[in-house]
Amino acid sequence: MIYLADITAYNLLTNAVETFRFCTGSGVYNNADQYYEPRIEQPALLSRQIFSDGAIGGAAQASYGELTLLNNDGDLDYLTDYAFNGRNLSIYASDATGTTVVLNAIMDQGAFEWDRISIRLKDRIADLSQPVQKNTYAGNNVLPSGVEGVSDLKGAPKPRVFGRVNNLVPVLVNSSKLIYQVNDGAIANVVNVLDKGSYLGHGADYSSLTELYNTEPTAGTYRVLKSYGLIRLGSSPAGQITATVWESNDATQCTAAQVIYRLVTGAGIFDMVSADFTALDSQNAGGVGLFINDSTTLADAIDRVAASVGAYWGFDNLNRFRLARLDLPTGTPVAYLTSIEILSLQRETLRTGGNAAPVYKITLTHDVNWTVQSDSALAGIVPAERRTWLSEPSRQVIAQDNAVKVSHPSAQEITYDTLLAGAQYAQPEATRRLNILKNQTSVLTATIRVDASSIALFDLGVVVFVQHKRYGLGTGKLFRVVGIQTDYQQNQLQLTLWG
Repeated sequence: MIYLADITAYNLLTNAVETFRFCTGSGVYNNADQYYEPRIEQPALLSRQIFSDGAIGGAAQASYGELTLLNNDGDLDYLTDYAFNGRNLSIYASDATGTTVVLNAIMDQGAFEWDRISIRLKDRIADLSQPVQKNTYAGNNVLPSGVEGVSDLKGAPKPRVFGRVNNLVPVLVNSSKLIYQVNDGAIANVVNVLDKGSYLGHGADYSSLTELYNTEPTAGTYRVLKSYGLIRLGSSPAGQITATVWESNDATQCTAAQVIYRLVTGAGIFDMVSADFTALDSQNAGGVGLFINDSTTLADAIDRVAASVGAYWGFDNLNRFRLARLDLPTGTPVAYLTSIEILSLQRETLRTGGNAAPVYKITLTHDVNWTVQSDSALAGIVPAERRTWLSEPSRQVIAQDNAVKVSHPSAQEITYDTLLAGAQYAQPEATRRLNILKNQTSVLTATIRVDASSIALFDLGVVVFVQHKRYGLGTGKLFRVVGIQTDYQQNQLQLTLWG
C-alpha cells in the first residue's frame, strides 16, 4: 500500500494558491492523471481518544504527527516561498483494492531541515478556543436613551442564552428607564422576572425599541421587547432582579444537539455530519439551559452541553465536526477482528476517575439555578418551597444499585453536573450511566493490519467484533472503538476497544 498527499499552499511570490502532490515509495505514481512525486518519508500520524479514565462525554482528545518529505537533494527548497499554515492537506491510501481518503487536515507552517521538510498538522478544536460572545457593551448611553450602558459597562460581554435558563441575573443597560438585557438578540419568552425571589407581573410585550423607551410598565410589572432580549420594569426593584428566559418556545430546539449545532455553526463551522445531531436528539430529547455572560470559549460551552447527555465531540480524520453519545457496544459490527487481523492484543480493566472499581451510585445534577440566593436576600412573602429552590445551585437525581457492592465492596459513587432541564430527562441519563459503569468492563489495545479497503471502516465510536484465543474471547465479543492511532508506514492501526 502506498500513500498519496495533496498539499495546498500559497505562493508568496505570485499570490496564487497551488497544489503539490507527493507519495510514498520509490517510483513515480499517477492517480487520475495526476503525477505524485515519491518524497513522503512519513505520512502524518493521527491519534484520537474518548472515554479516557472513564469520562462520559466531552471533547475527544486528539493529536497529530508530522508529514515529512525527503529533501536530501534540496530539490524541494522552492517550497520555502510558500505558506502552508491554515491550508488543506489530504492523504490517500492506495492499493489493488482501490484508493481511499484517510485524512483531511489543516496544516501549520512547514519546518525546513537539511534533509527533510516537516509539516505539522493542527486540531480544529483550536478554532473553537474563541469566546462564545464577542459582542460587548459600548458604554455610550446618553440617558435617558440607550441600551449600551454607561462607562462602567463598557467592554463587558453581552449576555447569551441557549435553551432554557432559570433565574439568571439580567444586565441593567439603562438605569433611567430600568431597562435590563437578558440576551444579545431575540428570545422567545421571558417566563418570569423575580425581585428578591418574588414574582413581578407580566405586562404586554413591546413591539419596538421606540415603544420600550416611551411606554412605562405598570408598577410591580415588567414588559419584554423579545427582538432585542430586553425587559423594562415598572418600578425600582427592592433587591436582586432575576429572570427565567427561553431561547425558543419549541422544546425540540432546546436539546443538547440543537444547542451544540447553533454554537458550532455560529463559529462558522459547517462541515459536519447532520445525522449525528438527529441521532443524539433521538437518544436524549431533553432540553438544556446554558447562560454565557463572560469569556467562556466555544469549546468549553460545547463541552458542557455535550457532557450533559454523555456525548463526545471533535473533528474526525476527514476534518468534519462529529457528535455522538457514548453507549455500551451493541448492534451490527463494522468489522470482525480475529488472530488473522490482530497483530498484538493487550487487556486492562476500565478505570473511572483513576479507580478500577465499578460504580454503584450515580448522582446527576439538573435544572441549574444560575443565581443562588441566600434566605436573607429573599422577600418575606417568598414561599418555603421556592426559597429552598433558590438557595441551591441545582436539583439532583440518583441511580443506585447496591448489589454491585456485594461483589465489589469498594464500588464508587460519582456525581455528574449537567445542564439538563427536568428530572424526566435527567433520571434516564443517570440510569444509563450507571448501567455503563456498574459492570466490570475491559479495555483492549489491539494492533491490526489494514489495507485501503478496510482502513476507512475504523473510527471513534464504531462497534467491532473481536474473537481471539486470549482473555476469554474464544466465542467473540462486541467492543466499541474508543481510541485510534494510525501508523501508515506499517499499514497498521492501534485500536483502544471497550466492552
